[in-house]
Amino acid sequence: MSGLKRVLGGGQLFLTQYTAPANGGFVAFTARLPGVIRELRIDPADNYMVQSDSYTCSTPDVEISVGIQKKLGAGIFGGGGVIFQRLSGNGTAWVQMSGEIVEYDLVAGQSMLVHPGHLALIRAEMPLEFATVKGAKNELFGDSLLLAQMSGPGHVWLQSMNPP
Repeated sequence: MSGLKRVLGGGQLFLTQYTAPANGGFVAFTARLPGVIRELRIDPADNYMVQSDSYTCSTPDVEISVGIQKKLGAGIFGGGGVIFQRLSGNGTAWVQMSGEIVEYDLVAGQSMLVHPGHLALIRAEMPLEFATVKGAKNELFGDSLLLAQMSGPGHVWLQSMNPP
């Protein structure tokens, strides 16, 4: 079942396990696009929602599943970056983000609108909804009909490059 949850979140059905040799060694991994790989320490109090395909690897006790949105219709019509993978459990995960990374701390009552493809990572407890883009020009010529709206308190990671 955990493999199916990963697939629904945009990940792989199967995970490969690598182990460094006991006498010394390491396991290395890289990002697919120019950007950064960030290490996330995950415990039961710190769960994250990461953009689909951003999960790179983790220790065995991290659970990767789909981040279900309340408004399914908004998720379908929102374009790239709307399907998220939820990272929970207790361990360390590494996620890749594309381009330049900008981080924001939103305080209670503060909100932010962003193109869904540029939303790389948020804390899972943050409310995330989708707002429609107003105006006929935006609807006809824009690259997304919806914007992701996050509300504080919480931490947000934005990426300058949209993977597609």
